[in-house]
Amino acid sequence: MRTALANWLHDTLDRGQQPTLPPPVALFHCQQPQHIHNVPLHYPSLIFVLDGVKQLHLNGELQEAQAGEVIMLPPGHIALANLPPADGRYLALTLALPEPPPAAEPQVPQQARWTHPAPAPIWLMLQQWIDGHHQHSLPENWHAGRSREIRDHLLDSGNADHLTRYQTSAPQQVLSLIYGNLSKPWRLADAARQLCCSDSTLQRQLAREGTSFSALLEEARMVSALGMLQGSQQPIQLIAENVGYQSASRFAERFRDRFGLLPSTLRDTHQRQDDVSKR
Repeated sequence: MRTALANWLHDTLDRGQQPTLPPPVALFHCQQPQHIHNVPLHYPSLIFVLDGVKQLHLNGELQEAQAGEVIMLPPGHIALANLPPADGRYLALTLALPEPPPAAEPQVPQQARWTHPAPAPIWLMLQQWIDGHHQHSLPENWHAGRSREIRDHLLDSGNADHLTRYQTSAPQQVLSLIYGNLSKPWRLADAARQLCCSDSTLQRQLAREGTSFSALLEEARMVSALGMLQGSQQPIQLIAENVGYQSASRFAERFRDRFGLLPSTLRDTHQRQDDVSKR
């Protein structure tokens, strides 16, 4: 099932098209190695490696996942490398897990975990989900149901209980608002009003978590831009505008400061080196 899904993605990309994927599922691909710094994960996330190798730097250690494995990550910040096979393409799908029921003792582990390989039913669920979205117009709650099915299967198999024991925080509430309308000229007062609290209360809550509204706003914009650059063919100028930047050069500067490479450099990794050189 993994091979069939990978072949469909390869064929679609080879035709110069973008695969049609359910909104919560994001595609990452490259034909040259990608090294991306300081990538934030706001929710427990799954990374399905279809082809190539994913390397993660966590807690000073290098961890590696091969094709056919699913990486299960808690919220946090990671540095990563996406390594394509020789004369091939790296392919991975990512999925942020839906918010779980409140845990009796919320905790956030600091280690990634994955199975070797991913359970076969997970690949089947993912394939059926993508097929359904590709063939039909489906409501948002249907997609949420498919996410929960994958999460629950991992829970039932005893693989992902550590990912569900976390508590929704003030930063996550703010991020949810921002992600709902990235191009909006957000201010602290806008978020506070929607969360039914005062500006000063929200500011204190964020400070207790070691962050600020401006930091969360930029983080959300950068993460969304990273996904758009990897999973779409939109021009960089348009991506900049979609995430709230009127200046493409300012956007490129902030993106490089955040992830360690320019948006154009990241885009170039989608092609072979000799193809890039010919441009």
